[in-house]
Amino acid sequence: MAREHRPITRRTLLAATLGGAAAVGISGVPAFAQTTTPSQPAGKAGGERLLIGNVVDGGTGLLQVTTADLAAPVGVPLSSQPNGLVGSADGKVAYVATQFNPGLTVVNVGGAKVDGTIPVGGFANSVVLSPDGATAYVAVGAGGGSRGYVAVVSTADGQVKTRVQAGYQPRDIAITPDGAKLFVADERAKGVTVVDTKTNQVVGTIKTTRPALKVTTDPKGQRVFIAGQQELVTADVATGKVTSTAVLAGRPGGLVVAPSGALAYVSLYTGPTTPAALAVVNTQNGRVLQSKGNKKAHGDLAIAGTKVVAVDPVDGTTTAVNTETTATTGELASPGNATPTCVAFVGTN
Repeated sequence: MAREHRPITRRTLLAATLGGAAAVGISGVPAFAQTTTPSQPAGKAGGERLLIGNVVDGGTGLLQVTTADLAAPVGVPLSSQPNGLVGSADGKVAYVATQFNPGLTVVNVGGAKVDGTIPVGGFANSVVLSPDGATAYVAVGAGGGSRGYVAVVSTADGQVKTRVQAGYQPRDIAITPDGAKLFVADERAKGVTVVDTKTNQVVGTIKTTRPALKVTTDPKGQRVFIAGQQELVTADVATGKVTSTAVLAGRPGGLVVAPSGALAYVSLYTGPTTPAALAVVNTQNGRVLQSKGNKKAHGDLAIAGTKVVAVDPVDGTTTAVNTETTATTGELASPGNATPTCVAFVGTN
């Protein structure tokens, strides 16, 4: 059994519905159907590549490049533990946020090799791309009690254009589909910081009752979703006003929202002796439609077409599930003593 690695600010995910009936969402739609996040756009089913970030004993990393069916994985060694992933729209490049310096690794996906690194600082926890792919935004935590920031990176030349003081310990980051706003979840504060990407200035905050651990927006860019210990908050992007709050059964490790914005999915750590859970939430009224036991998978999630992929940091596996039939379509064990920490699809346009 693989050892569970828990980075200073990370996650690792779900595999609910395995061996059971489909969770039912609104209007009878399967609860896993066609979900996506702005930072990890859904690919074309069967054609995209899947990236799995792993931590290896000793603190180094390994990026596995495989298919949606988890076939023929190719390993790309990394110098540090991966905490977050995002792929370019054309699927050619992946950006990996890593635990230690330099903090951001650039991977040639097709060639399965590291093309370079960008010094954004240690404790890089999450990364998103602007819609045009010109800018990478990296949520950088901090060590020794120092303050974190968001590094704004030009993908053309790898230069850090500026560092935005957005919260004290940035853990997760989301971007609106139009690229106009960033939302930065601060694990040391109750809420998220809002950043205007044109000016790279903080323009507001959205308050929550618990520290913010996960954040994402809906595909229309109208609402932002913030997951903290035992709560999922929905707020209006334009005004920052909280519109609903769902009560969760544990600590969130993964968060995605359906394209309609009507359903949110949160993977939850519920304790050392109890199964992880997957909560399906109606974002209109904050009602939890279902909370299902989910073995020990309580972290990151990716989806493309009708495939949802879950990483299990306890058993060291990644599993693909068909969202329509809930049948397991593939499973991949991390090699050796490696433990999966994050996952993302990249297209093959």
